[in-house]
Amino acid sequence: MTRVLGIWNGFWARSWWLKGPVLAVVGFIALAILGAAMGDPADKQSVQAEAASPAAEASPASRAATSTSTRTPLPPTSTPVPPTNTPVPPTPTPTPSPVVLSGSGQGVASAELGAGVWVADITHAGRRNFILKLFPPSGSYDLLVNVIGRYEGRRPVWATPGGKFTFDADADGAWAITLSPIGAQPEAFTAFSGKGDGVSGMFKPTVSGARTYAFTHDGTRNFIVSLECDKGRTLAQNVIGPLNVSRVVNIDRAATLCLWEVQADGAWSIRAQ
Repeated sequence: MTRVLGIWNGFWARSWWLKGPVLAVVGFIALAILGAAMGDPADKQSVQAEAASPAAEASPASRAATSTSTRTPLPPTSTPVPPTNTPVPPTPTPTPSPVVLSGSGQGVASAELGAGVWVADITHAGRRNFILKLFPPSGSYDLLVNVIGRYEGRRPVWATPGGKFTFDADADGAWAITLSPIGAQPEAFTAFSGKGDGVSGMFKPTVSGARTYAFTHDGTRNFIVSLECDKGRTLAQNVIGPLNVSRVVNIDRAATLCLWEVQADGAWSIRAQ
């Protein structure tokens, strides 16, 4: 230590032309060391920016991986499968097409009819007797029409069971028969009207037992009215000539389907009271 102090004192005892250059070199070295220790502020800002946004320098593959890993997966798309126990609706039964039969004078015509009630629209263009009989598969016949001269009317055909039905015509002119399956007519239970022979559509009685109906007819010949039901037949009117009266019609309590059958030569009406 004493030797170091001696060297130090000896250095300061020398002239300034020798001490100046030495001190300048020492000062330069000291400044260089101090600058290296503190570093460049601009470099520090660059380093901080890089540290704050590392994703900016990340590779495309890294960015894609990051995006994929944070995305919520979508649920798979699939077609709903109906339950295996879902009932299959029944295939509707097609309505039979109308059957048309025709002839002139005396003649016979046949048709295959399905079981049920059919309506026969009948016309005759002659001037003399027109008699039309219906022979069902059983063999016994029904008298559908027995008039003189021109005719246009509607008659029921009870095709139960179904099968081959034969029409026998005794006429002096052209005639035609159009057979159609009967339809529904709920309003006929309370009101039904027409002219000449007529048949209503099917209806379900909404009440049973005794019910009062008003009947009118302006013709001059037979006026016959029947209530035909699946449980039986009720004769409501059987008179000749014009009529305007009220009568009680007894409706069977077990009846589920009915229709009106009318034979007349004029305009008529049936109305519940």
